[in-house]
Amino acid sequence: MSTTTTGRGQPRRTRRPPAEQQRLERLTAARDQLDAAAAERRRREDEALAGYAATAGEADEVIAARDVALADLDRQRQAVIDGAAAKLADIDARKTAVLAVLNELGRSADELSALFEIPVKKVRALLRTQRRSTPAPTEPAATSDNKPSGTPPGSSRTGRRVPRRSRSPARTCWSRHTVFRSRRW
Repeated sequence: MSTTTTGRGQPRRTRRPPAEQQRLERLTAARDQLDAAAAERRRREDEALAGYAATAGEADEVIAARDVALADLDRQRQAVIDGAAAKLADIDARKTAVLAVLNELGRSADELSALFEIPVKKVRALLRTQRRSTPAPTEPAATSDNKPSGTPPGSSRTGRRVPRRSRSPARTCWSRHTVFRSRRW
């Protein structure tokens, strides 16, 4: 519709030609159809968004349940590992005690290595650990008062000869903080 003004300044309605009227009706019908399609699309989008929000909430619940279950499994796994480690430490201590007893009975580290198929370094380390962990028997200190008479100078109470530094002009080798003396170099 077109409007014109009257002499008083009021709008006046004029009639449109029929072709223009039909075109306007088609355009408004198309607009109404587009608006209806947009409203339908909007309604369907709202339903889809509500469905997505619900499934996202379910996914969050599943993830939370999974994380709780995995944390519980991790605690159980750690408990099993700690229990097994304690049992293995006890078993290793008993094995080391057996090695120490056999060593005290006269078996060398090489013989124990061959007997139990353990590397010699490991056997020596186990024996060293055992010696450090068990307290040494307390013996009275060797003084001139409790030293048996007739003990030659330079020997210990156990009967072993204590090496003298000036025994021979041997060379000294420093290895791992121990002095080794040898007649031949």
